Amino acid sequence: NNNELLAEAFDAFNAHSARLDGAYTQLSERVTQLTGALADAQAQRQAELLKIEQLAARMAELIEALPALVLVTDSNGVVVDANDGALGAFGDDIHGQIWSDICAERLSADGAEENEVCLDGDTWLHCSQRALPSGGHLVQLTIVSGERRRREVRERDHRLAMLGEVS
Repeated sequence: NNNELLAEAFDAFNAHSARLDGAYTQLSERVTQLTGALADAQAQRQAELLKIEQLAARMAELIEALPALVLVTDSNGVVVDANDGALGAFGDDIHGQIWSDICAERLSADGAEENEVCLDGDTWLHCSQRALPSGGHLVQLTIVSGERRRREVRERDHRLAMLGEVS
């Protein structure tokens, strides 16, 4: 009897042990699958981050290469980014300043054509602004001083020619 009970208990133990061993094998295989999937997802994410970083570097490079003063404001009109041209014209401390304050202090539209402003009384700029999806604005100021002078000379010469024809 005791031997039979012991044999039954041992058989039950062996059966449970076999089930546990099978469950452990399945669990181990699943962990291996999930570890592989996680590694693949991490590699894909790293590749995407690298592409984003490369794109951001390229965009920054392009903005710096533009023959214009470029700055970005947030939704409150505060300058959050500027290229070297804008930093050179408005100063390195432009970040964190309110763009409308800078305009009032440094730019004048007296005698200007539409969308033109004068920086510090001698450099004429054409101003373009575009709303950004983030709520801020992209501001581009293109130097038009030479073009403006040529236009003024042509207009003056035309007026002088007209006066010459009248007399």
